[in-house]
This record gives sequence, structure tokens and C-alpha cells, in this order.
Amino acid sequence: MTKHKGRYLSKKEIEVPKTIKVGGHTIRIEIVDSIDKGDLAGHYIYNADKIILARRVKVEKVLIEASAQSMIAVLYHEVLHAIDFIYNSGILAEDVIDRLSEGWYQVIRDNPLIFKKGGDD
Repeated sequence: MTKHKGRYLSKKEIEVPKTIKVGGHTIRIEIVDSIDKGDLAGHYIYNADKIILARRVKVEKVLIEASAQSMIAVLYHEVLHAIDFIYNSGILAEDVIDRLSEGWYQVIRDNPLIFKKGGDD
């Protein structure tokens, strides 16, 4: 069995790192059962350099298990919030972050070779 630096969200082996770097910030990624009684799927806290992801979210007043795919999309969303706060003073509207994070997620998911570590080959 290979040791990994991140944590896995599900049996589908989607890895989430413990930290990411944005600008001069090392941002911790914490996975919790739920946030704000289940109302939030994720949250970026600028002053704490932390992203929190929820394993369970509220849907129609019931807490349900978030899919690994959904949690990865939420991670991209919160990373964009970090980029926006660090480089752009947090001026992007939530709906803009939503659209950009979904687009970013799709490009990365459907074109894995362009993000392959090691160069332009």
C-alpha cells in the first residue's frame, strides 16, 4: 500500500491535500462532519488560512453524505475564494466564484494531462 500526504474522501480514492499554497499563504484544508448545522458545504477563512469542507450537507432539512465529486467541486470553489481574497481583495461575487469553480473543475477533470506534473510535453 502506498502512503499519501493527503486524505481520501471516499472509496473512489479522491485525494485531498492537507495544505495548499496560494501566494505567500499556506492554507490548511480541514474536513469536518458538517458546517453551520449543515447549511454550508465549504468555507474559506482568510484570517486563519483555512478551508473547511463538510462531509455532510443539508438538503431539504436533512443532512446527507456529500459525494466525493461534490466535495472536490466545493474545494475548487473555496480555493477560488482564497485566490480572490489574496490577489483580488475579495471582490468577486459569489455567483462568479460559482461559475468559475465549476468551469475550472470541468477543465481539470476532463483534461488531466494538461495538469500533469513535469512540464509542457
